[in-house]
Amino acid sequence: MTNIIYNQFLQRFMGQEVDLVSEEYCIALFTDRYTPATGGSDTYFALSMAGMECVDENDLYSDNPYKGYKKGGKEVHFTKLEDTPYTSNFSAGKIQWDNISLSGDNSAYYAIIYKKNDGMLVACFPFEVPVACEDDTLILNWENTITLAISSSAGLSIDGELSKVSSNAVQNKTITDRIEKIYTGIEKFGIRLNEEGPDNDDWSDDESVDALNRIDESSIDHMFED
Repeated sequence: MTNIIYNQFLQRFMGQEVDLVSEEYCIALFTDRYTPATGGSDTYFALSMAGMECVDENDLYSDNPYKGYKKGGKEVHFTKLEDTPYTSNFSAGKIQWDNISLSGDNSAYYAIIYKKNDGMLVACFPFEVPVACEDDTLILNWENTITLAISSSAGLSIDGELSKVSSNAVQNKTITDRIEKIYTGIEKFGIRLNEEGPDNDDWSDDESVDALNRIDESSIDHMFED
């Protein structure tokens, strides 16, 4: 399975509602009880409460902030790398856990980046093989390499039909509202010819109404002269 970026994050990123560099993010480890899916509205907090996050098996390090795996994972700090055409690139640098103990059903299958304040899922990174450690060090190293490459076609789903109740990442409702306003205006006022008056009292010269000019026969003949 390749790395995935979640739709809810993409929607907010494309709408400039989140900033990877200035806001706080974390990365946490999850077991195979979690099944990655790009859609939906799951948060880190919901997944962790459901027992999908790894738990360190060594109680000796439970109160030590520098050893063992702690619930919530580690903070990550993104830096902006040079963009490529139509793609924004970011690096999370190097993340390291010391003296962690994970094994068996508690082995790490995924590393998930999420927004610290609200738990919004950003990206999921499956390990090639389950990570099992016994009082060992785990390093995720993106130093000078791309962690997230976000393009304008980065897997967003698009509604097949226009809908005013859609919350799709492509703002379907906004588009539909605009089309409805345009259609209503055409239906009410229509298109008139210059020098023709309105057909009803609602149609005034103050309204923005499309108008066409008549072309007389001599003008048409002139268009086709050799």
